[in-house]
Amino acid sequence: MQSYAYLEQQDVFLLPIHDIQVPVRDPGVKINRSIEDYLRLKKMMLAGEIIDPIEIRSKEKSRSEKHQVYNGCHRFHLSMELGYKYIPVKINDWDMLEFLNEERVR
Repeated sequence: MQSYAYLEQQDVFLLPIHDIQVPVRDPGVKINRSIEDYLRLKKMMLAGEIIDPIEIRSKEKSRSEKHQVYNGCHRFHLSMELGYKYIPVKINDWDMLEFLNEERVR
């Protein structure tokens, strides 16, 4: 399988899944999805239903060798589990502290 179904939008790209850092939860952070939600999402992906792309920070913004998942850890892990080679992503490099610092300079 190549990827899960998503709405084609101007700012959504398909990236090789191996080019994205596997997200890991910080210790102490509770999983915010029940097993039922997880299985429902998996069923939707297998049925070809449209699902939102994951949001990432670019390599340049995160200063790393791979892109970082910002929103969509469950979709990412399910994509790996289902053997997808590509994953639809939306790049979200906006940073509030950086924005505030730039505003202060103006």
